[in-house]
Amino acid sequence: MVGKAEYFTGRVRIEPVWPASDGFNVSGAEVTFKPGARSARHTHPAGQRSVVTAGVGLTQECGKPIQEIRAGDVVWCPPNVRHWHGGMTA
Repeated sequence: MVGKAEYFTGRVRIEPVWPASDGFNVSGAEVTFKPGARSARHTHPAGQRSVVTAGVGLTQECGKPIQEIRAGDVVWCPPNVRHWHGGMTA
């Protein structure tokens, strides 16, 4: 599915991997950011762990420097911390 314009800028594709359930209140998705695409600033009540599987991207927690992320990186954003992430510009 294509990322909604209210949550993303640029071309983003989202493929759900597993839904949250009663016993496991965590969902997972594979999100692909085209170069220059990014998410809006957002938070997650339980935090967010991102695993970069391909390419080069950027992420930033509010008030901290922008961080370059690459395939193989695992990024943790703590609960309720505003942040964004996206694809590196071409």
